[in-house]
Amino acid sequence: MWKELIDSFYQYVLTNWWEDPIWIGTYLQFNAATYHLPCGKTLTLKLSDTNYIREMVAVETAAYHGETAWGMRDILFDMTHNLQSVYIQGFIDQQLIGFIGLRQDADDVHITNIVVHPTMQSQGIGHIFLYEAQFLAIQMQRQQLSLEVRLSNTRAQSFYKHHGFEIVAQKPHYYKRGHEDALVMIWKWGEPHD
Repeated sequence: MWKELIDSFYQYVLTNWWEDPIWIGTYLQFNAATYHLPCGKTLTLKLSDTNYIREMVAVETAAYHGETAWGMRDILFDMTHNLQSVYIQGFIDQQLIGFIGLRQDADDVHITNIVVHPTMQSQGIGHIFLYEAQFLAIQMQRQQLSLEVRLSNTRAQSFYKHHGFEIVAQKPHYYKRGHEDALVMIWKWGEPHD
């Protein structure tokens, strides 16, 4: 019942407050780049292709040891209803191996999810996702990326710190599963150019 109310309110806002809502991805320059990985394989990138949502959830399930951060419905809704969200999807041999979800907020671009299949981790794919996310954030005229990470996920924290993120806050009981705290991390890179 609440989901239907929220959906109908969201549709009301879109149809009555904006004449023609336009997806943020329409304005972004995104080339379907290719990267050569240390393992000898080639990574290709796409932007927000809804045909791969099942595969996105499968990658999450593999990376999160049988759990998912976002289910199919969540990702589909975000991709099709949130005009401020974009996803960069990574493929090897036309098979999805990871993705990063981004949402343009008032002050920054928030990373909603970043995941790489365990068989392809430590190949620089996470670095590529962050590099591409920064490139898109700059186009959105934002000077920082933000994210939440589990307090217990020290491996991810180290990865983010290595890429310039700093811990700026802690959110108690942020995660539903386990009621674990989240660390808020931000990567700032400077003022926009005029």
